[in-house]
Amino acid sequence: MNNDTEPARSITPQSATLSALLHNASPDSPFLLCPDRDWTYGDFSRAVDEFAAGLLSMGISKGDRVAIAAPNSAQWLITWFAAAKIGAILVTLNVAYREREFDYMLNQSAASMLICSSRDGDFDFVDFVQGLRPRIPTVCHYIFLDDDGFAESHRWVVPATRGAEGS
Repeated sequence: MNNDTEPARSITPQSATLSALLHNASPDSPFLLCPDRDWTYGDFSRAVDEFAAGLLSMGISKGDRVAIAAPNSAQWLITWFAAAKIGAILVTLNVAYREREFDYMLNQSAASMLICSSRDGDFDFVDFVQGLRPRIPTVCHYIFLDDDGFAESHRWVVPATRGAEGS
């Protein structure tokens, strides 16, 4: 609460970005607490930088659409921060979506990358996405969380302990 003797705090556009949030925080302070891992600002910032570099190395750049279909997780947040860092647009897909919704959302958004859970309960997203590929021509890159996926896809695993992030 502000009183008359205290100057009002202002938020400048530069300090209100996602990158600034990570950059300006104490690296050892807790940022995200997950069941399998606690993330400090520094750990999370490094993971975002690594994933953003990976997106760039795959040809994703400013204005490209990156779709994600995954439950709430560190990987979801890392994707959001990394996409924002490089200027890509995040297209969020509900894991309850099925063929008609995925087809429409991916084609309508012209997403060039799909990051997806491997499974949601009993539903196998790897087989589902493999079958959908002929109908989503703009999607050139596929990343599955915690599973190998199909031959042309990539796997992304975040370790449960501090250290190097997944590939």
